[in-house]
Amino acid sequence: MANCFALKTTGDGNCLYNSFSKLFSGNEDLADRIRLLSALELYQNRTLYANLSHLEEVAKHPETGNGNLEHLFTCLLQDGSLNIYDVAKNREDALTYEALQTCHAGNWAGMFNIMAIATVFNISIYSVYPEACRGIRPLLHRKIDPVSKTDSLPTLEVAIFLDKRWGFRFQKRFNVYTQSFCSLGYKQASGAQKESSRKRNALDFGKIQEDLKEDCGCYRECNSQFLNTEIVYRWRVKYHSLPQGFQQQTKLLEMYRDSWSSDCHFVEGMFICRVAWRKTLLRISKRTYSRMVERASSGVLCLANVPKTKSDTRGQICIGFMENFVKYYGDDHPENGNTYLPPGMTLKDVYDRYRDKYKDSKPLKLARFYEIWTKHFKHVKHPKCSNMAKCVVCVFAAELLKSTADPQIRETIRSDFSEHLERQREARQSYYERRDEAISNLDVTSIIVDGMDQAKTHIPHFRDMPKNLDPKNLLQSHITGIITHGKGTKIYLDVFVNFLMVGHTHEDIDQRFSLISRRLKRKPTRSIPEFAEEVQQSMDKISVKGVNKVYDVREWILKRNQDMFALKFKAWPKDIEWLPSGSCLELFKENKDGSQLVPQGVPQVVEPDWAKLELDLVKANLKNIKDLYARQYK
Repeated sequence: MANCFALKTTGDGNCLYNSFSKLFSGNEDLADRIRLLSALELYQNRTLYANLSHLEEVAKHPETGNGNLEHLFTCLLQDGSLNIYDVAKNREDALTYEALQTCHAGNWAGMFNIMAIATVFNISIYSVYPEACRGIRPLLHRKIDPVSKTDSLPTLEVAIFLDKRWGFRFQKRFNVYTQSFCSLGYKQASGAQKESSRKRNALDFGKIQEDLKEDCGCYRECNSQFLNTEIVYRWRVKYHSLPQGFQQQTKLLEMYRDSWSSDCHFVEGMFICRVAWRKTLLRISKRTYSRMVERASSGVLCLANVPKTKSDTRGQICIGFMENFVKYYGDDHPENGNTYLPPGMTLKDVYDRYRDKYKDSKPLKLARFYEIWTKHFKHVKHPKCSNMAKCVVCVFAAELLKSTADPQIRETIRSDFSEHLERQREARQSYYERRDEAISNLDVTSIIVDGMDQAKTHIPHFRDMPKNLDPKNLLQSHITGIITHGKGTKIYLDVFVNFLMVGHTHEDIDQRFSLISRRLKRKPTRSIPEFAEEVQQSMDKISVKGVNKVYDVREWILKRNQDMFALKFKAWPKDIEWLPSGSCLELFKENKDGSQLVPQGVPQVVEPDWAKLELDLVKANLKNIKDLYARQYK
């Protein structure tokens, strides 16, 4: 085998057939045909395969635990075929079922499928099995020749390495090697799970012999009735070879109903107690046995696999609740893309809100709620601490909840905190509604204005700040972001001004700031023009304008307004009543004809106060890093 090598193929349950397809054609296109040829060969020549003469050499091997040919035949069968044989006691019927199962794509292959392929292609196959299960190893570790070999045809020698997991009886993986061709390598099924220690111990012949030596504790001395390990091994394979879950439990119910008789179990002509049936024959736990007896007493015949998917109605309602909750209560981080719940709020608090809202429509259990949250909302975090700006009320409420254990006080705090969160949700929802209205209605314009964190916009800015640069004496710059939905050039009759709660202002404009922040982390900026260029390059569809002067709009308006005036306002966006109650006073003074004296002309320009910048300290600070500047900035 020194000159052999392996090629990997798709691990989809068709590994054996994919291997020989790749062996002869270089790809896996012939896998389905080879599978059907194997099934056809096994069905048409089932009489030859049912003949036990090809197992006589294996029976004579000194390592063979049981040389009975009938027993060796059952060891070659897969679980479904073995059930047919146990009922019908007919080898050809079992092989017929084996051939039928071979026709289904994705079904794992057994030893008879390897024997059929050897006959189909007239090749000799070397089956290599690890140092395990010595009682049946000679059956799996041997050369397999075609059942009806034609000497005139050339023979290709191929070696198949069966699954190397300890104690496993049927192969689920193949390593196929050849001296003149390369075929399937190593199947690594993406969903394959490692065999549990429970199954490995149950099918180990050494463990079986140890279990037979133990005393069951009854007057029958049940374990002494088992003359060899064959019966125990066969019964354990029926149960432990199935996937854990509903298939194993259904099989266990079937075996219990077939063997239970009055106050004991009847197994292959022997009456054994419950302990021997549970512990020795099947090696299952007392809890598993008790649960199975309870199901059998209740008339349960089988268990169905009902996967928990998001397609169920209650699950969809729960997902919708979570989406709305995260949208209106969560704060989007401007840099990492995560969403953070308000400070002090846990996932249990979210579940309590969901349960209270749907208490009349059978809400999901807490475990199912956690499962849906973990699967669909991995980006939503509820850390104990974060570097985001936090709402003072939220932080204060969280500290109060930590400092008191009185149930009534905690309930009062939670109630007030819930009202606070509901207020901020209404403020956000009001913005979303007006934004959506502006997108669909040309007569409406929505504008959101916010400022970026000034700690990230100082000039100069480097990826790695030098130590000799004093961060306190840098040129401060300010970025004010404006997102406009809808455009209008006419005079607007109504203007609505909303303010989001401090600490709950992480909206779509913050996402734009995050793009600028990530850009500045990678690109150094040494001057205002460079800074403006990097902001321009941080995203598409952005207009960057430098503001060198501002108009004194406040003084311009106040000259024309009355000494006393009032505007209509609401305490919260969703309130119905406008305050103050009654008629609203006019904003501007009136002319002689009764019309309002609207401000005319252009407001005066506010002169910048450069003294506040302390430019001398900034210049002195920049001298420490003059080597980092390009020549044009010196």
